[in-house]
Amino acid sequence: MKTNPSSQKMQPTFFIILIVQVCTLVTCSGESVTKFHAILIFGDSTVDTGNNNYIPTIAKANYRPYGLDFPSQLPTGSFSSGKLVPDFLASVLGIKEAVPPFLQPNLSDDELRTGVSFASAGAGFDDLTSAALGIIPVSKQPGYFKTYIAGLTSVAGEEAAQRIVSGAFVVFSAGSNDLIFSFYDIPIRKPYFTIEEYQDFLQDKIQNFTKSQNSDSQHYNGKLMKLLPRLQASLPGSRILYGDLYTPVMDMINNPGKYGFLETGRGCCGTGLVEAGPLCTPVTPVCANRSQYLFFDSIHPGESAYYIVTEYLNKEILHNLTQSKTFN
Repeated sequence: MKTNPSSQKMQPTFFIILIVQVCTLVTCSGESVTKFHAILIFGDSTVDTGNNNYIPTIAKANYRPYGLDFPSQLPTGSFSSGKLVPDFLASVLGIKEAVPPFLQPNLSDDELRTGVSFASAGAGFDDLTSAALGIIPVSKQPGYFKTYIAGLTSVAGEEAAQRIVSGAFVVFSAGSNDLIFSFYDIPIRKPYFTIEEYQDFLQDKIQNFTKSQNSDSQHYNGKLMKLLPRLQASLPGSRILYGDLYTPVMDMINNPGKYGFLETGRGCCGTGLVEAGPLCTPVTPVCANRSQYLFFDSIHPGESAYYIVTEYLNKEILHNLTQSKTFN
């Protein structure tokens, strides 16, 4: 792994954020498909398109400089300079961009094909991770999904709601905050678990619903890959695929010029070493060329990096969803 003095402080946090995001699970009902009726998102800030705007927490990004890469340059609540992976995935799948859950009356079937995110920035599989910030843990996000189904049924009818939900492309992206907040930086769980035991604890939560941190994340992801066949066996009629984000992100760090990046050791906002969420504010200076920075703030990638990650996922995951079947 290549490092430089300016990147030493930032890389451990970054590695956990995106490498444990390798826990992304992609599920689609039935056999391989090319058309989905919806994209449903669960997880943390890597996929929260604005839900934290509506809850009392300091973990928000609904102010500038977040959102500068949107055409309007207005913040939406996404922790990035612009679009996240769910937004790009929705575009690839021909679905409206992922938005916080809401429903409108009198929508056509095509209009009901939308991306809905139930994610909450700062969330984890461990409920204790989310408690301090007052955000929505992963364990409670399916409850909001049930509310969404009820609302969808009242708007579109039971048959259409069933068709939309059963033909959904589902993404889980979480786990990094558990390691960052509950084990490393704020060691709430560390007195009670070894890293091995905490990895198993987190993966039990999933099933029921260089630097040491880097190698820990790799080990965690290896365990996850072994867990997925058991999950698949318990979910007949669905297909689970594993998205490896470790490889593309490490390649961006080690070969930045290949992707047009000049800076991978710090974020675009402020010093790029500590500014994130409430520390990256409208008065915080930002870099002159955001597209040359892998990160936008100290822990979240910018739109350019998320686009590259989506391109990788498109080749590694969506390519495997052949045209053998489409939903009716």
